[in-house]
Amino acid sequence: MNKYWHSIWFWLAATNAVYLLMLFYTLPELSRFSDGLTLPDMLAGGYGSEYLQTYADRLGAEGRRFFLYRQMAADMVYPALFGYTYSRLTGLLSAGVRLPAMLSKRLPLLPVAAAVSDYLENFCVIAAVSAHPETPQLAAAAAPFFTVAKSAAGMLTFTVLAVLLVRRLAGRMRKL
Repeated sequence: MNKYWHSIWFWLAATNAVYLLMLFYTLPELSRFSDGLTLPDMLAGGYGSEYLQTYADRLGAEGRRFFLYRQMAADMVYPALFGYTYSRLTGLLSAGVRLPAMLSKRLPLLPVAAAVSDYLENFCVIAAVSAHPETPQLAAAAAPFFTVAKSAAGMLTFTVLAVLLVRRLAGRMRKL
């Protein structure tokens, strides 16, 4: 195992610690504030621009503060961790299997695309929630697009990782 594999465990732990913080602390709190409405970030298939207005309304003033200063604090760290960690992991796994050079160079960009989409989504949702009761139309229209792009790139990332892991393990099994 090379030195890069040793550090990947640290980054995986850090990335998933932030994810778990959101999953078990900020998301349940936001659900409570919003009377059970799903956080727009979690609607992988997208949503209408009016959903942001409804969500911000339901959060109330205290919920909007929690969203902006707790949820967004974690959700501004998570995309960077996700992009870095899973890009490195994709690169490490793709180095262990036979792939065309162009593909092995481009696959690690999938998690980066997810991270960039997540940041753009965050900026749009922050603009919509902080402008409440007004809803900036550009942010409200763009946010669902970035949510879908983030979700698609994230799902593709995990699909690619699963395929690379299976191919790598199959290669090792053949050597036995």
